[in-house]
Amino acid sequence: MQISNNLIATPTKYSPPPAENQKSQGFVINDLLTENDKKLVEAATGGLQSTSSSGLHEINQLATHIAIDRETGTLSGEVDENYINKLLAEQDKNQNSETVSFSALQKSLAFLQQERADFFKRVKPDFTNITPNEFAELTKSGRFSELPPIALPKGLDLTKDSKAQMEASLDTKFNYIDMVEKDIAFNKSIGMPIDYLVKQLNLMKNFES
Repeated sequence: MQISNNLIATPTKYSPPPAENQKSQGFVINDLLTENDKKLVEAATGGLQSTSSSGLHEINQLATHIAIDRETGTLSGEVDENYINKLLAEQDKNQNSETVSFSALQKSLAFLQQERADFFKRVKPDFTNITPNEFAELTKSGRFSELPPIALPKGLDLTKDSKAQMEASLDTKFNYIDMVEKDIAFNKSIGMPIDYLVKQLNLMKNFES
């Protein structure tokens, strides 16, 4: 089986440990998981270590995949929907391999989507009046990687005192929606693609609503 993630394109080869090592492996896996990893695994599979109908401990494949990717350095940020979707896509290509159950992956997606919805209910970002630093707070966890990348206000002169100007700009509120709308208009005027920009604009407007 191969495990890939949304941050690094090169997949990691992985073979599950033998059954006789599952108890010690379980402790290692738990040590490698972040608190958010554990919440996701518990929501998707019911616990960090699965138990069969006969009462025997079983390897939690979802936890193992995440732990292996963290141990090898191929996953450094949060597990997000892109990561789970890539596991789903990989299972479609390797249907005869031992993989995480589709049920667990679908529950993982549902959990992440609910986490995102709850987050934006609390935060209610205003993309017409937000600083680059505040914008970065929304995206740095990886759970909201579909948002447009952080950008600085246009017209910034970095020829003098560039560090001070950069730091000041990162705490200056500006209108991301207006910026993207102007980019769309400019691209249209020169015959450049606008699909990506329109998608980002809609995402920001939907998060606002």
